[in-house]
Amino acid sequence: MSERTNRWLKNLAALTISTVLCFAAAEVALRVISPVQTFVNPAGSFHRPDPELGWTGTPNWKARFHKVDFDVLVESDANGFRARRATVEPAPGSPVIAVLGDSFTWGWGVENGSVFTDVMQNELGAGADVRNFGVNAYGTLQQLLLLQRLLKEGLRPSHVLVMFFNNDFYNNLDDDPWQPSLAVNGTNVVLRNYPVARRSVSPLKQLVKKSYLLSSIGYAINFTKARQRVRELEGRTFEDGIVAEAPRRAMTYCLKELVAVCAATDIRLAFVYIPAFSDVQMEGTSHAREALHALCDQEGVRLVDLTGDFREAAAGRPIKFYFPHDAHWNEDGHQLAGTILAGLLKRELPAAVRAGE
Repeated sequence: MSERTNRWLKNLAALTISTVLCFAAAEVALRVISPVQTFVNPAGSFHRPDPELGWTGTPNWKARFHKVDFDVLVESDANGFRARRATVEPAPGSPVIAVLGDSFTWGWGVENGSVFTDVMQNELGAGADVRNFGVNAYGTLQQLLLLQRLLKEGLRPSHVLVMFFNNDFYNNLDDDPWQPSLAVNGTNVVLRNYPVARRSVSPLKQLVKKSYLLSSIGYAINFTKARQRVRELEGRTFEDGIVAEAPRRAMTYCLKELVAVCAATDIRLAFVYIPAFSDVQMEGTSHAREALHALCDQEGVRLVDLTGDFREAAAGRPIKFYFPHDAHWNEDGHQLAGTILAGLLKRELPAAVRAGE
């Protein structure tokens, strides 16, 4: 071996050892600073693959979720859903209020106990059992499939609230191989990739999930890809701002199925429109909001639109209820939404209790 080659190998070995030591030092430092693991990407960090739904929450998981606007502790229950931390516990046999949704319902950026479902539980008291079935990045189709699973497992809610945000229009059509979705061909709507393609968690991915440092690096790498993917989906869904025909048909499919599922088990179904920051800021109506109103009217689905209440409470300052650099509600937004929804349900629960007797 030449002296030049030998010197090159020594330099390479020194560089490798230095890199490993630097990574190890950074990992140790992060663990000392934060004894509870911190994540910036909840989709990959707080969830696990699911053979039917694509992903679900990781059971009994506790970790910090940190971004520029917040740093909160997130806890899941034995089933992987956001653990209830209301100050009021439901009495045995109380009617169950099942709340389905995505990151808004999961409680993006707020602590357990501050999520709007916890606010609802506190407002309604022991005479109701509010359960949070929100899963990050779920579209309406996945919420439908989750409800069907929960009913098969024995859940018998008196009410089902399906929380809707405008990205649900394109999430239902997302042909990502790791999730079920809908394909629209003319007037024909078909469920595809259900069950989803088999996905195994490699040792490398397990290492990334457990590492404080690697999980943050992995998120940084994937962030640009994810943002580009969303732009493509938005372009196909909102043509000149108007909701295209395919996402309308996909949402109609979901509405029809949800109506049928709930009617078969005597469940009161309602969709809840989550206003975006722009909805609260402007005086008119967005095309997504307008489209959902039309489709719910068409299928006879009750729609609770939170926009008016948020506009009134915001008094021209919607930033009161949203994170400055994020599309999600802050703690005040959750408090307002929970109070509004509890107020609507208070008028219905006594009748539901009598029916249960």
